[in-house]
Amino acid sequence: MNLKSRFITLEDFSQIQRFKCGNTSIENFLKQEAYYLTITKECSTTLVFDQDELVGFFSLRKSTLQVEIAGEQLDFPCLDIARIATSITAQKKGYGTAMLYQIFEVAHTVNERYITLEALIERYDWYVNRGFIPLIEEEAATSNPDGLVFMMADLYDEELVDRYFDE
Repeated sequence: MNLKSRFITLEDFSQIQRFKCGNTSIENFLKQEAYYLTITKECSTTLVFDQDELVGFFSLRKSTLQVEIAGEQLDFPCLDIARIATSITAQKKGYGTAMLYQIFEVAHTVNERYITLEALIERYDWYVNRGFIPLIEEEAATSNPDGLVFMMADLYDEELVDRYFDE
């Protein structure tokens, strides 16, 4: 795996038109909205290549995680994965996991503790195995009308903090 990634450009149009991931909605987002949302700064789309083949993409945006604690509404800044997908030919080969770790690195770089996303319910276990938890348990436990589960990963490492104070 020799991954290279870069922001989407107009020159990518022909490769993007050939991109197939098995989900029409995600494919249409890449083909019709991703570049526009990137240049208008609503979210940024990164294309991921192995050699010269487009194997996947992810779109990120700044967001807010709203949590109610003891009756008080708290807002936490977060990095939201608006879309992430691998091409059909690249699925089940580790590309999705590699892209997710790249997103974790971006979050560390911009000092975001939380990463959120709305996962397709059929991909729920994949995200759980990579450190995400559901924010609304009922969404994960049963099929829901939208077929989505709102999930988050907390990048806070309590063990590192404990080691810091122990030394």
